[in-house]
Amino acid sequence: MTTDEIDNPAAYWGRLWASGRRYSPLTDAETALLARYTGPGRGRLALDIGCGDGALTRHLAHLGYEVTGLDCTSVAPALAEPTAGPVQYCCADIEATQPPSLPQRAFALITARLLFAFIKDKPSFLDRVRSLLDFGGVFWVVTPMADRLPPRARIDWDHAPGRGVVDQPVGHGPRHGPGDAALLRPPGLERRRHGDKGARMSDTADHEVWKDFGRYHLDRGTNPPEPQRANWTFWDGGPGDEVLGDLAGRRVLDIGSGTGRYAVHLARAHGAVIDAVDGSPTQHQRALDRSSKDEPGVRFILADILEHLRQETEPYDVAYRARTRSCRSLSAVVPVVSAVSSC
Repeated sequence: MTTDEIDNPAAYWGRLWASGRRYSPLTDAETALLARYTGPGRGRLALDIGCGDGALTRHLAHLGYEVTGLDCTSVAPALAEPTAGPVQYCCADIEATQPPSLPQRAFALITARLLFAFIKDKPSFLDRVRSLLDFGGVFWVVTPMADRLPPRARIDWDHAPGRGVVDQPVGHGPRHGPGDAALLRPPGLERRRHGDKGARMSDTADHEVWKDFGRYHLDRGTNPPEPQRANWTFWDGGPGDEVLGDLAGRRVLDIGSGTGRYAVHLARAHGAVIDAVDGSPTQHQRALDRSSKDEPGVRFILADILEHLRQETEPYDVAYRARTRSCRSLSAVVPVVSAVSSC
């Protein structure tokens, strides 16, 4: 069966599901790769395109994602299941002229399992995936090996929303032959190894990532909520403002300040005098759009943090970096911060 033979995907797949046809179950290799490369969901949003019987949808929910399963035919077994907990189902054709009406619009993970070979307009499909993928998100594709497919059914990496960083067989048995798992990330997120210390991005790549990140949110007008307290971790319940001590009248440096929300919070709540420094022009613009340029107690500065510190003549009483890489590694920043710090 080729894509040209499927003029009406909903009718075609509906007949097959209604006839009792079932397809390759999830393999241990797939679930192991998912756990390794996508990690726990922690409540993040996921979209399973072509959810079929819902096996992958339910597995993603098990990993902790809030999942929407999408299929073009209401006969798909998963769509007959009641929506429960972190799983929702939606009947829509991902290739329709109008994008599907989904409960969310930005997903941390989008999956397409044994589907891609049947997509007619692959570049348009990948563009739509890109529009639904949150910044830094992952597009997970499982599809038969390229050498077993006609050219039109293969992934066009030139139009993919990232580059493949995983290409491993996951084995789907004799009916469908082996498959490949391809993990795609947006450009600029490639990482380089540094011995046994793990992976980190180069300063240039990191700068581009934060510039793209800021542009992504400027285009959409999105902003994080105003904080009631500083939160130095990626989960609730960690330490807050108190770790910085008494900030009244003290000179504070916010490294990689992003939207400036912590700087503004600490200035308003504690009377701190803060330099909010960020090297990303788009993040800097988000801070200016979010707060007045004359925000009392806060000076928003667009600069590379090391260049700023080398030119700064007045010492800082406190310096912090909250949930950001700031385009510079700590090993480079700390000695310079110490040189201009009064504490």
